Amino acid sequence: MAMLAFFLIGILSLFINKGQIQDIFFSFKGTKFQFILLAAFFPLMIFFSRYNNKKIFTYLFYAFELSVVIAFIVGYIRSKYQFDLISWTSKPYHPRTGGFYHYMRYGYLSSFLFFFHCYLHFKCKALRKNFLFYVAWLVCLLAIFTSQTRGGLLSVVCSSSLFVFTYYKKTRVIAGGTIIFLLMSISFFSMKGDAPTRLLNYNDQSTITRLGQYQAAIEIFKEKPILGVGPRQFESVSMRIKEEKQIGNIPFRGHAHNTLLEILANRGIIGFAMYLIFLSLWFHEMFLLKTDFGIAVMIYILTYSFAGQFEVLLDTVNTHFFTFIYIASMVHKYKVEYGEKPII
Repeated sequence: MAMLAFFLIGILSLFINKGQIQDIFFSFKGTKFQFILLAAFFPLMIFFSRYNNKKIFTYLFYAFELSVVIAFIVGYIRSKYQFDLISWTSKPYHPRTGGFYHYMRYGYLSSFLFFFHCYLHFKCKALRKNFLFYVAWLVCLLAIFTSQTRGGLLSVVCSSSLFVFTYYKKTRVIAGGTIIFLLMSISFFSMKGDAPTRLLNYNDQSTITRLGQYQAAIEIFKEKPILGVGPRQFESVSMRIKEEKQIGNIPFRGHAHNTLLEILANRGIIGFAMYLIFLSLWFHEMFLLKTDFGIAVMIYILTYSFAGQFEVLLDTVNTHFFTFIYIASMVHKYKVEYGEKPII
């Protein structure tokens, strides 16, 4: 119900602000991912709750793993050798690896996939003999470094630490020491200003731009606090706000670089509240299950929320994965509650 309310608030905000919105269809597309989740939820729930052929699911899983590996190869060749295997063309491409998609979103998704590979390795013995599984797992880690996604690296640290602290009490000291070492390294290189890689430098133009986008989002919220300025309207409105207030990187056109602030600006306090309620209820449902997969999903929700403080994760690839995990968790919940054996 909270996700339905979040979707409807987006539609309501769109119509209330239609006089100031130049492209209504572009704004409407900002609600499409919530619509996809709502439209796909019941059909997929019914299918997966009744269909229990593990062989088919295994084939689908390995097809996905193969796509992860291929995406990395394609993205790496494109960024390293400036040649796109998909379009078979050679031209200047961004030096950061993006798989089949934008390098930033690719890095964040890879961090979430890395965590779930960790979970599957320790909890699904059948996968331990599969070579493709480990190649895909390694690729997820490499993708974070080749895409140079700092938020992705922090996401891996966050999710892996929560996983270790939950299941492996004897290694908590090692995990804690690793986190402290990483944070100290980031602080050292950020202050020094000559980090060997972008992943360890947080004192750069990108950080300054982000802080400006955060300020702009808050200013937009102050102007329209109830329902916001409409879905996907932050970019256009923020340009005006930054110029008027002389804040941030004024020429930069882009989103808020923060999922919660983007929602707050676009859909106001009501949409913001519905989004948090949805995540909270989902987390609570997984907590009540007290199963390994339920705990894994709880860690994902926390990590997704944490990573969302550095990037807007309402994009195509992360939203599709978010939808898949949500539906998978609800199928898992259904099977546990009715005494059936879960697939995962």
